[in-house]
Amino acid sequence: PCKKLDSRISCKQRGERMIRLRNPVRDDKAIHRLAIRYLLPHTRTFFPEADLSLRELKDRLKHGITWVYIPKRGGEVRGFCHAFVRGSTLWIDMIALDRSVQGKRKGRALMLLAERYGRMRRCDASSLYVDEQNVRAQRFYRKMGYREKEYDPRLHVYLYEKALAAERFRKQAPA
Repeated sequence: PCKKLDSRISCKQRGERMIRLRNPVRDDKAIHRLAIRYLLPHTRTFFPEADLSLRELKDRLKHGITWVYIPKRGGEVRGFCHAFVRGSTLWIDMIALDRSVQGKRKGRALMLLAERYGRMRRCDASSLYVDEQNVRAQRFYRKMGYREKEYDPRLHVYLYEKALAAERFRKQAPA
């Protein structure tokens, strides 16, 4: 079950596994390692000189909201999702999961939290860019309801978009 915290969302899952908001001091080095290992190689396919320093990452994460997935209390971050709102659009800026937790619905849980956050902020759409050769990510986003909107040949990326239905946050009536 997820709960709203100061217009932000945190989610505790079965047992000790949890998704929570990023703690910069505790989490940024692990987030950086995940970004370097799972995101940067796709970018470097067409831009070999691309790099992401820890300082650049911290600056990027200052704008928006970041959730982290931790398999057990006190454990290391195994996944993260960073998003921000511009106008009426939620932008999924980065999402990465360690191979050990891929295919276990953690990416889905992170994306759903981001989309819920977007709805809470009255966004009517969610958008993201995905590298052209990252076929696994494209398949994942299509399963999440995203559709290819356009392709940018200069950057070798697709723009994916999903409508966010207006969702009212109200208590459900007892069954």
